[in-house]
Amino acid sequence: MLKHWFLACATFSLVLFISSTSPGQQLDDRLDDYIRKISEGRYEEVRSSLPGETAHPGQTDPGFIYLEGLIAPDGTTALRMFHLVADTLPEGPWRDDALARMFEIYTRLSDRRGASEVLRTIKSDYPNTPYITTGYLDRVGTGEVSDDTTGRIVALYAIQVGAFSVFANAEKLAAELKAKGFSAIIYDNLLDGKHLLHLVWVGRFDTREDALPVMQQIEQLTGIRGVLREQMIWRRW
Repeated sequence: MLKHWFLACATFSLVLFISSTSPGQQLDDRLDDYIRKISEGRYEEVRSSLPGETAHPGQTDPGFIYLEGLIAPDGTTALRMFHLVADTLPEGPWRDDALARMFEIYTRLSDRRGASEVLRTIKSDYPNTPYITTGYLDRVGTGEVSDDTTGRIVALYAIQVGAFSVFANAEKLAAELKAKGFSAIIYDNLLDGKHLLHLVWVGRFDTREDALPVMQQIEQLTGIRGVLREQMIWRRW
């Protein structure tokens, strides 16, 4: 895969920092692990790990710049990171991922011109990217995976109760939760063009404290221990 080839070549400078005969593969594996954790809702875990990562030259790797965009505290910072990957590394392996994230942010902010320009670039340069072939960007554009408060950048919280690679399993859990009186919603999550997950979220809360009683109810009624997710409105994951 192009991403793997590029990351293996780009990480020669990490030899002094990684005790392995395959530094490129280790960097690749760490990026995959971080992105998987983000997709599963382990957002703070990744945030707390990155200060150690960015202390070495790997911070200039396009994969890590992309990762910084995923965990950015606001849409403006995220766009800057994704633009850096997309504009300064036109042949880079993470460019289609960065462009997809830019399209999401512009769509959330109701910036039709920005979203249209990015979507045109993706379709022209990456016609076979999973962001196109899975129909994911079409669903983003039509609002199927967007929030009803498009255009505001605010921090809200949701309870994630499941992450599935099979959509039918996510549908089944969402239906069970709805039958018990919970407002369950399914969100697609495609962060790296490889791993498409269907997340089941419950509720939308202004504070963590507001969500705790509902988390307890879910566990009491279903046995599922949910994970509290920080949900920036501009951000899908």
